[in-house]
Parts: sequence; C-alpha cells; structure tokens
Amino acid sequence: MRLSDRIEIFLKRLWLKITGRKRAYLRAGRCRMCGRCCRNIGILLDGERIKDEKDFERLKEEEPEYEIFTPNGRASDGSIIFSCKMQKGNVCTIHKNRPEICRDYPDLYLMYSGVELLKDCGYVLVAPYDFEEILKKEMEKED
Repeated sequence: MRLSDRIEIFLKRLWLKITGRKRAYLRAGRCRMCGRCCRNIGILLDGERIKDEKDFERLKEEEPEYEIFTPNGRASDGSIIFSCKMQKGNVCTIHKNRPEICRDYPDLYLMYSGVELLKDCGYVLVAPYDFEEILKKEMEKED
C-alpha cells in the first residue's frame, strides 16, 4: 500500500474517532482510469443485485439516469453485469455529470453484498480500526 493511502486511512480513522462515528470499512486510494469498472457494473435494486431484465426496465422507469447502462453478461451468482454506454476507451464522456452510482464507486454497500473490487483499480477497502486495537479495547472491558 502506498504511503499516501496509509496517510489517507490514518486521517479517516482519526476523523471517525473524533466524531464518534463507526463504519465497517473505509475507502481509500484513487482511480487509475483503467475503465474496467465501467464495463463490470453490479446494480442494486431494493438491496439486491439485479438478476432479471424486467427489474432493470422497472429501475430505468423509476430512475432514468440508469438508461446509460446496458446488460453485458452475468456474474457467477446469476446477477446481471452492466456496462456504461458513455465510456469511450477508458474515458467517461460525462465524467463531470456522471450519476451517483459512478460517483460513489466503489460503493461500500456493494462490498457488503459480496462484490469484490477490481484488481489494481487503485482503491482499497480497510477496516476503520486495526484488529489489535479492537482486541485491546475488548480485553480492557473484561478487566
């Protein structure tokens, strides 16, 4: 992990500690502009990955911004993998006005639903606190 990622994680952990917030994971790193995330999109509907094209059509009716995505195959769990029509090469042609699903990548909720980060995408997900720190606090509670 790069030094800049370590510093970013340290600062986020410090912020969580100061504000008293708790999160299961922290996102750190930077996009490497490989474009793979735009060709391998898992879209959620009602907290589940979309498996039926009828559900995707319903989502597009409710939220027209999803019109830019098109089915691109299936994942091992049977869910549909989407790609973005707005990607040219590895460049997003609507980057400044991209939808929230793109702005939030990698979305932590997707991680909880079993989606893994693309290898070498530039982002990392880490626990907000080290295991040793959590263990120490729990041991102190028992004393």
